[in-house]
Amino acid sequence: MLGRITDRILSPWFGRNWHTPIAKHMWPFMVSASVVYATIWKIESTAQNKPPYDTDPRNPRATFNIKHKEGHH
Repeated sequence: MLGRITDRILSPWFGRNWHTPIAKHMWPFMVSASVVYATIWKIESTAQNKPPYDTDPRNPRATFNIKHKEGHH
């Protein structure tokens, strides 16, 4: 299925079909890249909500965190 789709896309540009299995050999790298991306995203969002960074004006969520803390006091 994927081969037919790539053949339709690549044939007009390169003039012939290239039957090179790229995703077949690259899947471990794609999976590990998504795991690393998700882990860093989770660490970053957790760190942005911890003091002293939760009220830092450079933090994109600082205004939300300040309003959220004021509502509980």
